[in-house]
This record gives sequence, C-alpha cells and structure tokens, in this order.
Amino acid sequence: MKFKKNPVSNCLLILFSFTLFSCPVLSSPDEEILPPEAMAKAKAFFEAVVNENFITAYKYTNGTLKWRGPGASDNKVIDTEKEFVRVAPLIFNETFVNEVKNQAEIKIGCCLSSFYVWYNSNEEIVFWFNDDGTPYVLVNDSIVDPSFDCTQAREVGEKTICQSPRLAKQDNILATEYKKAKVFLTDIAYRSLKSEQIKFIKSRNTCGRNQACIFKVTKNRILEIRDLIHAEKTKHNDSNLNEQLSGTWRSSGFKSAAYCGKQADEEINSNSKIKVIIDINSREVEFRDPKKPSKRSCSINRIIETTFAKVYFNTAYTNNYWGSCGGDIFQLPFSGNYTALELVNSNINKSECGVLVFSGHSGADSNLLYSSEYRDGLLVDSGFVLVKEE
Repeated sequence: MKFKKNPVSNCLLILFSFTLFSCPVLSSPDEEILPPEAMAKAKAFFEAVVNENFITAYKYTNGTLKWRGPGASDNKVIDTEKEFVRVAPLIFNETFVNEVKNQAEIKIGCCLSSFYVWYNSNEEIVFWFNDDGTPYVLVNDSIVDPSFDCTQAREVGEKTICQSPRLAKQDNILATEYKKAKVFLTDIAYRSLKSEQIKFIKSRNTCGRNQACIFKVTKNRILEIRDLIHAEKTKHNDSNLNEQLSGTWRSSGFKSAAYCGKQADEEINSNSKIKVIIDINSREVEFRDPKKPSKRSCSINRIIETTFAKVYFNTAYTNNYWGSCGGDIFQLPFSGNYTALELVNSNINKSECGVLVFSGHSGADSNLLYSSEYRDGLLVDSGFVLVKEE
C-alpha cells in the first residue's frame, strides 16, 4: 500500500488498514523531523545499508525489522542477523539505494500514527521509524524477485541480480525460456541443456558486481536458448517419420489420467492387447486384436506436427483439466515433439479409427500412443502405449 504526503487520505487509509492505530495529523518533514539523536541513528542505518554493511545496519533495528514488497498486504518479519544479511540485498535494492543517495538531505518527518516516516522522490512513504530512530517497517514497491531465492544467494553475481530490478526481470525471462527448452528440445540439445545452463551460471557469476556484464551474458543465453528451440522446430518438420514409425508395434499397457491405483491399472491392462502395423509410405495402418480373428485397416488422413507445449497450453492448461492422480494434470508421459496421425476409413467414421500420437524427445524418451479419439483439440488423455517390435 502506498501512502502519499496527504494527511486526509492517509488518515482514511490508516483507519481501514491499521485499525489499531490512532490517526493524528500528518505533518510534512519540513515541519517536524526526528529529534537529533534519533535522526543520527536513522541516518547511520541508511549509511550502513547504502555501503552494504548489513551486519552494522541490523544493529540499528534493535533485532526486528518488518518489510513488504509490491502488492503485499502483510508484513514479513526479520528477527535474526543471519536472515537480515540474506534478505537485505533484495529489499534494499538498487532503486532504494539510489533514492537514498539522490536525496541531498535525509529528512524523516512526523507523523503517521505514532511513527515517523521517510518519503521517496515521488512523495510516497517508504519507511516507518520509531521515535527513537529505530527502523520499523520498509515498504519497497520496486522489489522484483528473480527466478531464484535471494535469501539463498551466495555468489556476488546472484546478489547483484537481487539488487537490480532490471536484472531480476531479465533473469525471469531466462527462466521462462529455459522451461520452454526443457519441453521443446530433443536429442543432444535436450541432454546437454542442463550442463550448458550450469556453464552459463558459472560464467555469469564471474561478472561479480558488473551489471553490464551480467546483462550481456544473460541476454546471450536467452538468445542461444531461443535459437535452439527454433532449430528444433525446423528439425522436427524435416524428421523421417517413415524411419521412426513404420513397422509393427504392440501394446505394452494402457494409460489414462482418469485412473489411479493398482486395481484400476489391472482392470485396464487386462484388456490391453493390440498390434498395430504402420506403413508411412503407403499411409496405411492395420490393427489386429488377438481376441478377434478379423483385422481393421485404416489410412492416415493427415499428419499434424507440433509440440506438446502448444497442445498442453491450448487445452489442458486453458481448460484446467485435473486428473484424479493427486493433482497430476491429465499428463501422459509426453514432452517435446508432438506428431498426431489422424486415421480414417471409408467404411467407418473417424472416431472408430482413432489417432496415433508420437511424442517425446528421442529414443527411450519417445512415446507412441493409440487412442480412439481426441479429448480436446490435439489432446488425448488415454490410450494404448505402443512399443516397436524388433
């Protein structure tokens, strides 16, 4: 919550937000400031923070400091020196430090309830102080959490990111691209993704406090991952489906998001015996069931090549599908590429012929599934898992 230099509006805000406080007139810092001894203590606290002497700064808090970031309604409490030193780079970030440095003279005025207050250049209250100069509550709306926990940051480079809203935002962009890459990439690019990320982090940490260096290295990594994803999509469009899919496949089980537990698996697997013969060149698919003498022939009507991420976000994520398996969103074990083969037969309707879905990264991570129909769009939530006969 932001408090402006306006006695009436601040009074109203206090009545609604801090009902345990009284609401006297809010004076401007120019009218009344902390007593000299208390002001000296507050200024010493600011000086220690700006110089990153966080152990010294903590001593001026008398053991406790409350703080909150943008959009928060509840204060977080720091009550140990160790926690203060860990959190300080995040809450006393670059924006806060520059605000302190840019003020020709620090003035802490009276009063918001029983507290003295310090304003930023936008005349928003950032800090509450007790009348003895002890810092009480920090409200820093410029705090941006990066993708990692700043309280666990050990490297100087990581702490620098925590202190810079710009670098923190960039780190979140990188984290998003990395998550996409874990879904899209296959083969060597997929297997080396983690090791390359570790190399990047080590390289980034060599930048230390050099923000320009961190920004440049991180930007290059973002572009590198985006290029890998783009190359993977291009590669997939040129993939040799004939080599990958043509042959004889047999069912190894049945999977469904709607079923959980041993009993359900046994009930489904008891009926999971089919053989599928695929010929991509002739676009023919033949189904055989050991329990039935007849065979069923279908043809490939169309081949749709996309990615699992697109299928997932356009269906399961958007429509909030939840399976019964403890919050496991429908998911069959698919990630990476997603190739759907729609099957048809002139004598029966499309839903009876069904769909084959080839998905995954490569090798053991790939899956071929046969389902009688789509659940939604290109999404199938249950079907026979097929393995290729040698």
